[in-house]
Amino acid sequence: MEPLVRDGETVHLTPVAADAVTPGDIVLCRVRGCSYLHKVIATAHGRALIGNNRGHTNGWTSTVYGKVRRE
Repeated sequence: MEPLVRDGETVHLTPVAADAVTPGDIVLCRVRGCSYLHKVIATAHGRALIGNNRGHTNGWTSTVYGKVRRE
């Protein structure tokens, strides 16, 4: 997620469901059995399409644990 979140940087999360996120949010989610901190690219039907900050998408997920909040 660099340069938005640097490797090893501490982040604070607010619990959120997949149907409550919006494109541009950075979320902690589960995709294909792994947990990632990724940017929401799009949403549809209670799921989020997540990707990195370089234009690559990682897939759809309905398992979102929390949204990064600004401190």
